[in-house]
Amino acid sequence: MHFREPGLTHKEDIATGTRAAILGGVTSVCEMPNTIPPTTTADALVDKLHRAQGRAACDYAFYAGATGENAGELMALEETPGCAGVKVFMGSSTGSLLVPDDRGLRAVLLATKRRVAVHAEDEERHP
Repeated sequence: MHFREPGLTHKEDIATGTRAAILGGVTSVCEMPNTIPPTTTADALVDKLHRAQGRAACDYAFYAGATGENAGELMALEETPGCAGVKVFMGSSTGSLLVPDDRGLRAVLLATKRRVAVHAEDEERHP
């Protein structure tokens, strides 16, 4: 899911997104880290968890975003209660959420032990 909270709540937020999920028959969601600011630190993850308390209409978890700079923090982030795992963007995304090469991806994979979701894109092949 992409709830856009924080940062772009005029598009959607945790309350409206989880209500829409329930109306569509979905009872659990995992939200992506490409918000403003991105969910790449413990503080940002805790902020999202606090925002969801008492507002989410269904079960939820949040992905922590991998960057070139936070590989050393990913294991602690992914073990935070309420974290769905680590999300890697290998194509354009928001802010610093980009792991552009195999070396960066290797660093992320070596630093994690749970779920890693990868948005893999070879943008150089696109016209």
